[in-house]
Amino acid sequence: MAITDTVENFQFGRVFSRTFGLVSRNAGIFLVAAAIVMLPVLLVSFYLGSPNYMVTGTTKGWMFGLLSFVMAFVCPSLLQAALVQAAITDLNGQRPNLGQSLSTGFALFLPVFGITLAWLAGFLLGSVLLVVPGLIVMTAWSVVIPVRVIERTGFTATFGRSRALTKGYRWQIFGLLVLYWVAIVGLSLLVTMLSGLTFLQAGTVSGNIPYIILQWVQSVVVSLIGSIGVTAIYYELRTVKEGIAPESLAAAFD
Repeated sequence: MAITDTVENFQFGRVFSRTFGLVSRNAGIFLVAAAIVMLPVLLVSFYLGSPNYMVTGTTKGWMFGLLSFVMAFVCPSLLQAALVQAAITDLNGQRPNLGQSLSTGFALFLPVFGITLAWLAGFLLGSVLLVVPGLIVMTAWSVVIPVRVIERTGFTATFGRSRALTKGYRWQIFGLLVLYWVAIVGLSLLVTMLSGLTFLQAGTVSGNIPYIILQWVQSVVVSLIGSIGVTAIYYELRTVKEGIAPESLAAAFD
């Protein structure tokens, strides 16, 4: 295992800069991968013809509402696995390959999806008990997907590994997650203003096309930034705590 000089401390600004550096250098491949993986979300939305299918009260509305809800976790999970692979390849000084990234995403889809559901259950349970435990879980488990994709750990070991890596730097990580959340909220408000439609407005397919497309673009960008963001956090934690070199991370894909 190649080791570099350890970094003195976790730096908020460095992670933020690395996140958007990765996005700017690989915008094309990242957006194409995100568009491909998130395409089913767009197709279901077009078939439904309205963003408020869950409140229509029809059998079709509830069935496809449930399908859309499931896909809201399935597609981003697959995408995150693919983008983690692409981001680490970039950090290793190589050019990410679309086919290889998507292959990794599909190969690891089931374990990543299971980990995502477990993460969500832990966060919701902690939030129901008290808000603070939910935030602690969210932060401690923030890098579970990069851990699984890169280190190929087992299900239980993945969560333990994430807790160990984030220990000592959770306030910084929480700050980054809040910053990402603010960006997501800002993007959502922008989508609403551009579309001129609210979630509760019903209508035909033609009447909702701008809303559907903008919502889909929003979901693509949010998934992309979230995936690259947690990968940048993971990379920072590995270099800070273990002095790991990027080629050692990328070796997991050989």
